[in-house]
Amino acid sequence: MYSLYMTENLQLRVLSESDAKMVADFYNRNYDDFKKYEPFSGKNVTTVSFERRLLEAEIEQLKAGQQVRFHVFEKNDPFTVIGTVSLREIKRSCYGSAVLGYKMDQNYRNKGYATEAIKRSIEIVANECELHRIEATVLPDNNASIRVLEKLGFEREGLLREKIFLEGEWKDHYLYGKILD
Repeated sequence: MYSLYMTENLQLRVLSESDAKMVADFYNRNYDDFKKYEPFSGKNVTTVSFERRLLEAEIEQLKAGQQVRFHVFEKNDPFTVIGTVSLREIKRSCYGSAVLGYKMDQNYRNKGYATEAIKRSIEIVANECELHRIEATVLPDNNASIRVLEKLGFEREGLLREKIFLEGEWKDHYLYGKILD
């Protein structure tokens, strides 16, 4: 079903537990940046053993048709994770929807990679799962992420007040949505 996909500049791959070190390295390089946007539960999330368990769980969710996470690599460097794109909470039938999540290594931003990876990931999963709608949430001050979503045709649909507890406080998120053609 999902394995390796190429874009002009990138490889998108579903990883297995044997790839946990690459994923842990990605989070270790970006920990201070990512914690502004994600509810990490301490430095333990960047360990190989934690990532191995998470990758095992993601494979089970993939098999169940509930989510897919692509790890992003530059086309010529298949051993350094530079980002992730996930489509989770996949609902088929009358809903035909999923929730988009993504992150990019701080050293690989402003190259169009996030847009390229997200666009291809949506194409793959939307086709496989017959999706009609994709949603994403973003912190109101995350201008770079907002630009990526809007470039991809997502529209701001509302404000989710006090959506998540990050860095000691409840933070709002914008809700974005995209209806697929």
